[in-house]
Amino acid sequence: MSEHTQPCSDTCNAPLASVIITTRDRPELLRTALKSLCRQLFTDFEVIVVNDGGVDPAPVLAEFATTLRIVALENEVNMGVAASRNRALDAASGRFIAYLDDDDFYYEDHLQILLVAMLKHNTAVAYSLANEAQQKREDGEYVTVSRRVSWNQEFDPQKLCEGNYIPTLCVIHEKSCLDITGKFKEHLDRHEDWDLWLRLSRHFDFIFLNLATAEYTVREGAVSLSKDTDAMGRSRLHVRLLGEYLSGMPRVAELATGVKNARTHRRFSQQESPLSIIVHCDRQSPEIAQCLSMLVEAYPDDAEIILSVDGDPGTAAWLNRSIDGDLTLIEHPERVGRVLANNYAAARATGKQLLFLSQDVMMEAKCLAAMLAAPDDAVISATLRGPDGTLLRGGAVDTEGVLRHTVAGGNVGGDADSAPDNTGLYATECAAAVCMMVEKQLFNALGGFSLRFAPGGYEDADFCLRAARDSGARTLVTKEQVLWTLPGRSAPYSPEALYGASEFASVWGKVPGWVADREFWVNPGRGLRGDTRKESAIFRQARIPHDPQK
Repeated sequence: MSEHTQPCSDTCNAPLASVIITTRDRPELLRTALKSLCRQLFTDFEVIVVNDGGVDPAPVLAEFATTLRIVALENEVNMGVAASRNRALDAASGRFIAYLDDDDFYYEDHLQILLVAMLKHNTAVAYSLANEAQQKREDGEYVTVSRRVSWNQEFDPQKLCEGNYIPTLCVIHEKSCLDITGKFKEHLDRHEDWDLWLRLSRHFDFIFLNLATAEYTVREGAVSLSKDTDAMGRSRLHVRLLGEYLSGMPRVAELATGVKNARTHRRFSQQESPLSIIVHCDRQSPEIAQCLSMLVEAYPDDAEIILSVDGDPGTAAWLNRSIDGDLTLIEHPERVGRVLANNYAAARATGKQLLFLSQDVMMEAKCLAAMLAAPDDAVISATLRGPDGTLLRGGAVDTEGVLRHTVAGGNVGGDADSAPDNTGLYATECAAAVCMMVEKQLFNALGGFSLRFAPGGYEDADFCLRAARDSGARTLVTKEQVLWTLPGRSAPYSPEALYGASEFASVWGKVPGWVADREFWVNPGRGLRGDTRKESAIFRQARIPHDPQK
């Protein structure tokens, strides 16, 4: 990667604003965008152009060397729009930040109108409207055939949680806002702007200017991410999960408003229960029917059983036919992932204790009794065995900066079959949420499973470490064991596991053992991928001192 600054006739003092443009292999469009900046009534700004691994735009930039203050950045490979904008943000010297893609352009009063409004009202974020220009190809050229305002919505943080109504080119914000919210999330390959607006909305009011000051084009036959409904749904879901900004309320008890379409059925008890058993279900399987039948038959009448059906509406009807007994059924028509599904169920639970189970776990009453007998001020798990009797997990410990699951012969207190004392419990650092019990008061105090790890992966390990750090709560594992019939679904190599492992390493400076023992490489701007043909020490390099404020 390289960087250079074009000469300019302006003073070398820092400008009031920085306009960020990302481009790749579209010199003619880039030229149009830069021409719109030359026409701005407000002139105290710099332009930061990031070439995201495409053809060198230097010839185009040279045309504007005497009229615009340009900082040119080069990505040696394609890194994606989020990573490219973050590079530009690092280089920006302006107090205010504006965004302009190479296929968009500003009207001449865009910067002036928004900046005057922000300075007048002393606000940190402002946005206007944009015209959407529909184009079709005629005689080899694209011609605008219609023009309309695509979004017209006054600022409402609740509506922003439901969908993005703020085009990127319409936004200007103070650069200092990012010191609080962080920059663009580089693992998001679309709607990274929406994610940032949501985080900004947690901390700042936005000024809305009901005036079109910019324009973007939609070309006939071209795929627009903003109009890709399937992609929109997937990204909307991902953004919801990542945002502890939901309603501006990070606490679990208030997260129930975060899932608009969840439905609760057959609530068998409105009274407070000593125990709420929360089972996350994301597909139909014989195991879930067996698991729930065992729970309904074997556990105390005053225990509340909550089934959280995640993104498979047909499963709810199937379970009603398959299971005898009362339970609370929470149905998420769209998949929300394990983190948010468990937090949402916990918010609805009435029990003093919360027991989180995977649908693939078969638990006998004696194991539950052992967990209930453990201290209330601890995170409790059980030893997990596979269908063939193999000891799968008995907690996890840190060995020289690598988080490793404890298995036969490797438990902190010895083998799982011989606990170190008469309590039948042994201490560990982390436990898996496929079978985890915690007092609801402690769960709420810690804000539940961190949405940073959504849709799921290492949020349980993070919770255990936060419980120890913030509340002094130990993590204990019972000698009693449960059967985990399908551990492969939570195994490495899934996108969720890779993302969670990366976040865990960046937060705690500990590398998951399955990552440390395998080879991984990085596709810049696209996250991690497993590949035995290429080697990278990405996770070892990612170890950083833990920030106690995170």
